[in-house]
Amino acid sequence: MLLKDKGFLSSFFSLYWSIVLQNVVVLSVNLVDNIMLGAYSESALSGAAAVNQLQFFLQMVINGFGGGLVVLLSQYWAQGRSQPIRRLTAIGLWGGIGVSLALLAACWALPRQLLGLFTTQEDIIGEGVKYLNIIKWTFPIFAAATILQQAFQGVGTVRLALAAALVALALNVALNALLIPRWGVEGAAAATLTARIASLACTWLYAAKWDQKICLRRECLLPLDRELAWDFLRTAAPAIIINGLWGISTGLQTVILGHMEAGTAGTIAANSMATTLYSILKTASVGAASVAAILVGGAVGSGDMDRVKAYAKTLQVMFLAIGVVSSGALFALRWPILSLYRDMRPQTKELANQFLLVLCLTGIGTAYQMPVITGIIRGGGDAKFGMINDLITIWGLVIPLSLLAAFVLKWSPAAVVLCLNADQLIKCIAGAVRVNRYRWIRRLTRPEG
Repeated sequence: MLLKDKGFLSSFFSLYWSIVLQNVVVLSVNLVDNIMLGAYSESALSGAAAVNQLQFFLQMVINGFGGGLVVLLSQYWAQGRSQPIRRLTAIGLWGGIGVSLALLAACWALPRQLLGLFTTQEDIIGEGVKYLNIIKWTFPIFAAATILQQAFQGVGTVRLALAAALVALALNVALNALLIPRWGVEGAAAATLTARIASLACTWLYAAKWDQKICLRRECLLPLDRELAWDFLRTAAPAIIINGLWGISTGLQTVILGHMEAGTAGTIAANSMATTLYSILKTASVGAASVAAILVGGAVGSGDMDRVKAYAKTLQVMFLAIGVVSSGALFALRWPILSLYRDMRPQTKELANQFLLVLCLTGIGTAYQMPVITGIIRGGGDAKFGMINDLITIWGLVIPLSLLAAFVLKWSPAAVVLCLNADQLIKCIAGAVRVNRYRWIRRLTRPEG
């Protein structure tokens, strides 16, 4: 155990606070959009919430690309090898942009059909189409910025993403205040598009002009290295599949709630309010997973197996503590934040409160299993375990149970949300068993030359 090791704690928290703050700032853009659109109209908020499910799916897939990059780059960085780092960054960048362009094309061709998956309310679909017509252009911009920022995390540069996120947040808040009263959801979308362009510009300019680690020059972008591309695909594919399935299952939460007999604009708006606030508090777990992947990946890359095992034991204790603190914060902040939605009906706020109480419980499980599975185990070289675990828990148990609860047993929306998040508790068991057997430790780097 390393809980009294000042060097370990310094390494962990110097990375942790920068990553958490960056994620909080990024998600605060969504929270600001939610609050300002909620003041504009409930249908506008619900329409944007439906579009945000498509954005969340893209975000999760892109994070799969970035997660694969972090695992590989942290191991190469521990060995002091910069050339593979630059080639792998280019591979992840082109892959993520390609996926984002595919989703953009689908949203261009079938906007109403895609939004119709989430709700049958025509007014919500109408508002959502207005939002989607602009927000779809942010997809490749978001993909490029996110993958570059996660590549920097893999080599220990974490403050750049925070600076870019702060610029984006300030710009988004200012433009929201100016544009939403005039253009509604279209104003919110235009503000987000402008903010994401600014975030990418900051990141790309630093990578191309001043950075000495990634050194994103034209000659690094093409041609792609075939052997490293295969290494990247083998490492990142399970993470991409896991995150894609997670994005789909999260979208299904809106689909199920939107098609229940009780599924109205208020239900979808309440879910959006609850999940947006929860996502900000969940950054404590996401940040822990990112730091675990960096530290464990570096230790595996350097060949120090005793340090890998010490990290694994200590980090598990820290994850549980983070879960208790973040869930307590969510419980304390739920009503102060919900009170900011001044024009929402009391019934909608109460439903959002019920959803948040469920997430306070399941959030403790999230804070343990996510960093263990996507941080320690994936960072140590085993990317397939998380994919198999998700296939069994989400698609074998949670989704069938949730459909049964919603449409056969006709449980309340809050009970259905509990079913939809039950995997966050179930996955703790498999994660705890796997991580403490140490069969996930694998070096992924190629020999020099």
